[in-house]
Amino acid sequence: MEFSLFNLPIKVKNSFFFLIGFLSLMWGSGPDGANLMVSVLWFITLFTAILTHELGHALFARWYGMKPRIEIHGMGGVTIWQTMKRLDFRQRFVISFAGPGTGLVLAAVFFALLQIPNLPALLKALLSMHLTVYVFLNLMNLLPIRPLDGAEVLSTLVGWKNGSVNEKVIEKISFITATACAIYAYISGYFILALMAGYLGWRSYNSANPNARR
Repeated sequence: MEFSLFNLPIKVKNSFFFLIGFLSLMWGSGPDGANLMVSVLWFITLFTAILTHELGHALFARWYGMKPRIEIHGMGGVTIWQTMKRLDFRQRFVISFAGPGTGLVLAAVFFALLQIPNLPALLKALLSMHLTVYVFLNLMNLLPIRPLDGAEVLSTLVGWKNGSVNEKVIEKISFITATACAIYAYISGYFILALMAGYLGWRSYNSANPNARR
């Protein structure tokens, strides 16, 4: 599926409908069976969370003269842009932070709306879902783990302040953070998250130690 928003081309791949649809159905299931309405609300929440996150990246990339496009897939989303000029560290930092920053600002809006008394039950449920997902998704994205936004935020912030950055150091920080997250997730019983964090840590270890792959 392809469409345009704010004059930005957006492509939603089939893997998104399959994987996120499956996740939404799973989260919509309860002791009494599947609740289609709850599943639809989860699907809407996940879609808008990913879309607004990527819009944050894309709009600021366009502000700095790039030609961005957004792809949404089963594992999340990505903003890709045609390089029209060389971006400095400050500009790259702003673009990297804009995704999670946009999501956290919207989370604050959802929190404020939830304070309104006598909201319809369906709207309250939708806002609560949005608040939960927006906070979790965007705070997680700020972890300094490649390829999450946090690693690029850290890299460009160091480069902005020092004029250069040692990417091997960033990869080592990514490895340590991912390993810690994998251990915590495993102890907490989140085995899929532990596996994902472990995989990202392994990737960062190989990037920081290229000789280890030989």
